[in-house]
Amino acid sequence: MAPLEPKEKALAAAFISNCGARNFRLQALEALEKADIKIDSYGNCHRNRDGRVQALKRYKFSLAFENSNEEDYVTEKFFQSLVAGMKIKLV
Repeated sequence: MAPLEPKEKALAAAFISNCGARNFRLQALEALEKADIKIDSYGNCHRNRDGRVQALKRYKFSLAFENSNEEDYVTEKFFQSLVAGMKIKLV
């Protein structure tokens, strides 16, 4: 399959649905926006766009911040990015 070209003006997309997480994810999203990095946010928290997970394929990056901090836990957001057709690079 040929790589998909990003079509959105925003650099990345984020899906955050649990607004009560006890980690830094909302603060990280807000810090990126304060640095003039455009992030389209879906989900229930900090939403500025409407859409479904398939929208990820239109972005260069997908931000996956978890509300759980557990060893060896892999977020479903990782797999949703794969299903949407994004290229994955682990760092």
